[in-house]
Amino acid sequence: MAKHVRLLGISTSLLTLAVGLLYNIAITRKLPINDLGLVTLLNASTAFSLLPNAILGFALPRIAARDGGLDIRAALGASTLFFAASAGLTAAYLAAVWEEMGPYGPLVALAALAAEASAYISSVASSVLMVKDRGRFVISNLLQAGVKLAAVGAIYAARWSVSAVLWSSVAISAAPALYGLYYASRYYAPGSPRRYLREVLNASWVPLMGYAMNSFRSLDAALIGVLGAIDQVGLWYVFFMLSKPYAFSTLLSGITYGELLEGRRGGLYKDLLMVMSLSTIISLSYIFFEPYFVNFLRPGQTQYLAPLFAPLAVWSAANILGNLNYFLTNAMQGIDKRDIQSGEIRARAYLGSLVMYAHLAELAFTAVYLASIVPLVELFKRLGSAYYAIEGVVAASFLANAAALALRAAVLDRRSAKLFEWRALLRDYALPLAASSALLWAVSRALPLPLLPSALLSLAEIILALLITGAVYVGISAALSSNFRQLLTAVVRNISTLLADLAGR
Repeated sequence: MAKHVRLLGISTSLLTLAVGLLYNIAITRKLPINDLGLVTLLNASTAFSLLPNAILGFALPRIAARDGGLDIRAALGASTLFFAASAGLTAAYLAAVWEEMGPYGPLVALAALAAEASAYISSVASSVLMVKDRGRFVISNLLQAGVKLAAVGAIYAARWSVSAVLWSSVAISAAPALYGLYYASRYYAPGSPRRYLREVLNASWVPLMGYAMNSFRSLDAALIGVLGAIDQVGLWYVFFMLSKPYAFSTLLSGITYGELLEGRRGGLYKDLLMVMSLSTIISLSYIFFEPYFVNFLRPGQTQYLAPLFAPLAVWSAANILGNLNYFLTNAMQGIDKRDIQSGEIRARAYLGSLVMYAHLAELAFTAVYLASIVPLVELFKRLGSAYYAIEGVVAASFLANAAALALRAAVLDRRSAKLFEWRALLRDYALPLAASSALLWAVSRALPLPLLPSALLSLAEIILALLITGAVYVGISAALSSNFRQLLTAVVRNISTLLADLAGR
C-alpha cells in the first residue's frame, strides 16, 4: 500500500471528486436558493470556528513524527480546551446572521458544533496516520466518500429537507474521524495532556499567524450577505461546490508532508508538478466550459451564465495559486524540522525558520484578503456589476494568493537554494498552459453543446468538458515538457505495477 500511496491518493481524489459532485450537485439543484444560503452559513461558521483546531493540526503531526506516535487519550484530552474555544466562536459567528437564518438557527448551530467535534477527533487521528500510516490516511478519505454517497440516498428519502442536508454534513465528517482514530491508536507513544498542551501552546504562535488566520477567510460568506444580499450568498454556494475538486491538493500535499517529516526529500518537484497540473485541468475546464457547469448546478437559469463568467474565471485562477501555496507551505514545514530535532517544542524554535515564513505568508494572505474585500466590493458595485459582492471577494482572493506566493518564492530562493527550480516550472508549466488555453478556446467555440435540463445529460456534458480539457492539457504538456513526460511515465508505471500486484494476489 505504501509503495502506491500517491496513486491511491490520486484515485481516491478522483473518486471523492465524483461522489462530492454527486452530493453537492444534488443539493445545489434541489434546494431553494435560500436553503443553499443556510448550508453556506453552516460551512462558513464551521470553517471560522475551527481556528483553534489549526493549532493542533500543526503541532500534533510534528510531535507524532518525533515520538513515533501519540497517546491518543492524552491528545484528545488536550484538545478539549481548543474545542471549547471553537464552540464560543461558533456562537459569535452565527449570532451575526441569526435573524437571516430564521427558525433554522438552532439547527445550524447544533450541526456546526457536532461537525467541529468530529474535526477535532480527525485532527488527532490524521496527525498520526499522515506520518506513520499514509495508506490508512488515504483510506479515511475514501471512507468519507462512501458516507457522502450514502448520504445522498438518505437525503432523498427525507425528501430533500434542509435538516437532512445539515445533519449529513456531520455524518460525513464523523465516520472517517472514528476510522482514523481506531488505526491511529495502534501507534502509541508515551504522553500526557499536560505535556501535549504545553508543547502545542509553545508552537501556537506559528499556526495562529498562518493557518489559524485562514479561518477568518470564511467571513467572506457573511460579508457577501452584509454587503450584497442573501441571493448572492446562495450563488456563493455554487462557487463553494465548484471548489470541492481542488481539495485533492490536501491529500497529495499531506502525503508529501508526512514523507518529509520522516526524512524523505526526493521527488518533491514532481509532486509539485502533479499538484499544479491537476489544479490547472480543473480550472481550465471551468473557464472554457463555464455554461455547462453553471447549467448543471442551476438548470435552466441562464441569467447567471454571462454575469458569472468573469468572476468564475478569476476565481479559478486564484484556486491554482491557492493549491500551489498550500503545497509550498507543506514542503517548507516538512523540510525544516528543527523543533523535532530539539526533542521538545519550544516557542523560540521557529524564529527565522522556514516554518515561520510559511505561516507568515498565510498571515499576509489573510491581511490582503480581508483588507481588500470591502473596497473591491464597493468598486464593482459602482461599476454596476450584477453580483458585485461575489466579484469583490473573488478579486480579493486572487490578490491575496499572489501576495502569499510572492513571499514564499522570495524566502525559498533566499533560504533554500535549488529546492525548487522556478525556471523549470515556467518551462514545464507556463508554456503548456498558454498553448492549452489557446487550443481550448478554439475547441470550446467550435463544439457548442446545448444546455440541457436533464441531470444525466448535463452531467455527461461536464464529464466531456473535463475529458477534453484533460486530454488537451496532458497532450500538450507531454509534447513540450520532458519533466512532465517523466511524471506521466512514472504514473503509468505505477498503475501497471499496482495492477500486476493485484492480479498476483
